[in-house]
Amino acid sequence: MLWLSVVILVTVLQVVGSLQRVPTRVVVSGGCHGNELTGVWVLSRLQQRAAAIAEAYPMLRVETLLANPRAHADNVRFIDCDLNRQFSQAALIAPPESYRSRSMGIDFGRYETTRAREISAKFGPKGAEAQAADLCIDLHTTTANMGCTLIVGSWCHPALAAASYVAQQWLRGDDRVAQSFPLRVLIDPHHSKEDCPYLCSVARHGIEIEVGL
Repeated sequence: MLWLSVVILVTVLQVVGSLQRVPTRVVVSGGCHGNELTGVWVLSRLQQRAAAIAEAYPMLRVETLLANPRAHADNVRFIDCDLNRQFSQAALIAPPESYRSRSMGIDFGRYETTRAREISAKFGPKGAEAQAADLCIDLHTTTANMGCTLIVGSWCHPALAAASYVAQQWLRGDDRVAQSFPLRVLIDPHHSKEDCPYLCSVARHGIEIEVGL
C-alpha cells in the first residue's frame, strides 16, 4: 500500500501547488462505504504519521474522515442508503418535507442522509467556497480488476491537472508495476459541482481514488 500513499501525496501537492493558498486544508476520507477497507487503512497510517507530515509539509493542514462509521463497524456498504449519493446541493439544503427522491437514493430520516449533512457542515458547507476545505480525497475499494483509478469531475480543473500528472509519473515508474497494476483516470462529465452527489464535492476541489484488485 506504500504506492497508494505516494499517489495521494503527489495528488495533494499538485493540487495545492495550483491553489497558491497557505495553509491549505486537505481532507482524506475513507470508509464512505463501510465494507471498503483500503481507505480506512490509509486513514490509520496518516494519523500515525501526522506529526511527520506536518513537519515535512507545513503548508498543509491534513484532516482524516471516517465517513460512515456505523457501516464500517457493521462491515456493510451502508446502513440505509448509499452515502456517496447524498451530496448534491439540492439534497443537502432542501427541507425534508419538500425534497424526497428514492430514485436518487435520498430519503430524509435515514442515517446516511443525516451523516451527509454533518460532513458537509464540517468540511464545507458545500457552495460556501471561502469556508470549505480546499481539497477532499475520497478513497474507495472495488473488487473489479481495474488497478488504481482516479475519478475526477469535469468541474474540478486542479484535480484534472493533478490526475494527468500522477498518471504520467506512474508510467515513468517501474514498468512491471505499471503493467500489472495500471493506473487509470476516469472523468465524470455529467455533473456540475452543484449537482455532484459525491462526498469529495463538499470541498472546493475533490477527487476520488478507487483501488481495485
